[in-house]
Amino acid sequence: MTKLIYTISDLDRMFTYVWYEKPNENEPKFGEHWVKCGVDPNTDIPSYIRSSMGRRKDKFDDGTVVISMFWDVTEYAKNNGKFYPNSKVDDLIRKGIGSRKSEKTEVHNINYELLIDKVNEILRKENQPRPNVGLSTAQYDDAETVLKGIKEGKRRILAELAARYGKTIWSSALAVESGIPVVVITSYVLTSFTSFKNDIRKFQQFQDIEVVDTQVKGYKEKITKFNEEGKQVMVFVSLCNGKGRDERVKFLGGLETQKMVFVDEADYGAHQKSQFNALQSMVNKDDVLILMTGTNSDRASSEWDIDLMLSTTYFELLVNKKESMSL
Repeated sequence: MTKLIYTISDLDRMFTYVWYEKPNENEPKFGEHWVKCGVDPNTDIPSYIRSSMGRRKDKFDDGTVVISMFWDVTEYAKNNGKFYPNSKVDDLIRKGIGSRKSEKTEVHNINYELLIDKVNEILRKENQPRPNVGLSTAQYDDAETVLKGIKEGKRRILAELAARYGKTIWSSALAVESGIPVVVITSYVLTSFTSFKNDIRKFQQFQDIEVVDTQVKGYKEKITKFNEEGKQVMVFVSLCNGKGRDERVKFLGGLETQKMVFVDEADYGAHQKSQFNALQSMVNKDDVLILMTGTNSDRASSEWDIDLMLSTTYFELLVNKKESMSL
């Protein structure tokens, strides 16, 4: 998950946060904290959470406490008359989260990632500004290469990307810059699409992307509606050969609009015949297919006629990082 860094401001701000104790991921605690001008929220909020632990600060110090996310909710607080210390703006947001463990507690009976998703959507509807994210040197160069290739007619792309590259942000940036109406994120690995969604919802550049999970009822109507409204939509599709997969693939393949299809961990299962056939029926001639893999690029691309390939190694990431630090 991409780490969100807030800058120091010369104005007071209101933040909310979520944390949980390992291994209780389904009992996260959601609260608020007032950050004064000139104070770094990236250190002040963790310090505040630690101080709230009382005699069990050891749980914070040994990593048992995991701070999953915090949000600048200043504009939301102002719009709702809650912009002052101890305003209980967290309780106002809490109403939209639901699943509160008890009437007075800050704990929720819900997975922390789902809680993050709910808070992100509440703030998005209220137009709470989010921080902007910048691309690393490798991400920028690779995005430029792909976008140029797309303009030149390249449609089958293999991206061999090292660990810690930041595929979520890179693929989302590509989607926005390409302007392609339908962006499909698909994988054979049953990773959490919620994590992907939460990652992009952190940043301002991606707030206009609508997100649809095809395993949720009504996905066809949502995709059609967003297309008709001229909105860019990001669609999550599992390649696992289960109930409804073929119907989802058929629907997406039948869309007349152009698609950009990302295959995450393309060397893990997606190259197998049943998964390849599903992908092939979903990807039309003018669609842009991007196979993302960290290793085994030969296996990932074995069934496709690749017309553009790019590769970024972990060593290159370290070199770029060192160079940026020395500037």
